Amino acid sequence: MNSPELVGLLGEGRVRVLSVCVSGNAAAWKAETQDAAVPDGWVDALDEARAVYAERLYDLQSLPVLYLLSSDKHVLLKGTSLREILDML
Repeated sequence: MNSPELVGLLGEGRVRVLSVCVSGNAAAWKAETQDAAVPDGWVDALDEARAVYAERLYDLQSLPVLYLLSSDKHVLLKGTSLREILDML
């Protein structure tokens, strides 16, 4: 992560980031996240059951995909860029 703006927002507790591996591949996910430095406010998760795909919870036509959700989990932006998210915040 190389965005000072995002790091600042995380540090201030103004945002939280959820990174979800939707492939369900636990071994690959653990290998990628094991040594990664994750800042406070950032959560790396694994959808081991692949529910995101099975239940079509989000539109994932290409990966990675960025969503901005409100505090009550309403989608504010989808399939967007980090710049657009930061501009909205």
